[in-house]
Amino acid sequence: MLDVATFKIHFDKELSRFLALKNAEVRTYTKSKAIRRIIAHSAAIAQVDGKRVRPYLGYLGYRMAGGVKTKDILRRLVGIELFHLFALIQDDIIDNATHRHGILTVHAFTQERIEKHKHAARTASSQALLAGDLAFVWSQEALLADSASDVYAQVANEFYTMNKGVIIGQMLDVNISHKDTCTVAQIEEKNLLKTARYTFVHPLKIGGRLAGTAHTARLDTFFDRIGTLLGTAYQIHDDMLDIIGSPAKIGKPILGDVAEGQHTYFTHHVFLHGSANDKKKLKNFFGKSLSKKEKEIVQAIFKSSGAINFGRRIAEKKLVQAQAHIQQAVIDTEHKEALFTLVSLLRFRSQ
Repeated sequence: MLDVATFKIHFDKELSRFLALKNAEVRTYTKSKAIRRIIAHSAAIAQVDGKRVRPYLGYLGYRMAGGVKTKDILRRLVGIELFHLFALIQDDIIDNATHRHGILTVHAFTQERIEKHKHAARTASSQALLAGDLAFVWSQEALLADSASDVYAQVANEFYTMNKGVIIGQMLDVNISHKDTCTVAQIEEKNLLKTARYTFVHPLKIGGRLAGTAHTARLDTFFDRIGTLLGTAYQIHDDMLDIIGSPAKIGKPILGDVAEGQHTYFTHHVFLHGSANDKKKLKNFFGKSLSKKEKEIVQAIFKSSGAINFGRRIAEKKLVQAQAHIQQAVIDTEHKEALFTLVSLLRFRSQ
């Protein structure tokens, strides 16, 4: 049973091998150096400082369902990571983000090279959109390569269920962005689809189906429960790092959620429980690019209003519930230990 760090080493090698093949394949389609550079840059984003949470959960699901062929499963799990690359490229276009994992996003990279073009911004977004589409095709090639396999239909069904959920979750996110208010229920629905199910539940289930063994309803129920708890805590920590994290560690500027007008547990807490002055200030900053001084003001609002401590309490509650659920689960000890380690990593994550 591989721990997270060891898995990442083996997985990154397989990811690099697969992407090297894809970049070589691109050269058989076009002689355009510009197009090759764009595609190569999108592939580079997938290889820079990724946490590999989703493929690792796929691996855990595979092992818990009785899978033993670790080497064979790695390439399949590359498909999960490349779908995530597709989602990140799309997300960066929507948010007009300039950096991802400490390097330029695909549309920012492209625009920098055609800045004198009459329609540079639109052209760059179009090229990034297409690069994302290519990453989506790659993800299917990796994960769903063996269409003759008995488990193909089950894996494909879970994969496409994940696809639909995260896309609709992103649409919900866009729908409530820049609105003056939203409900906790709307935030929870968005987080469930965009993070809990996408990052935790579905990768566990995809891994389970890749094992090709008799898959039990009990195991699926466990994946649903533990994935939702861990995913909720993960998203809360993600939103908190966007407020008080280190830009160098998270690989992008902080307070992007406020600048993009995105509602989180933290913004909702301020709008509901903050002082009148805090509410007014945050509303004025919402959906606007922030200067260094303005970022310091917004950080102070989240801290003084109690939003940071509120978010920490919710995340910790979910992690404690997850620990109890793991302890009670009828699974092998080594699988419990791997999940307990994951809980600990989520509890103390800084990026």
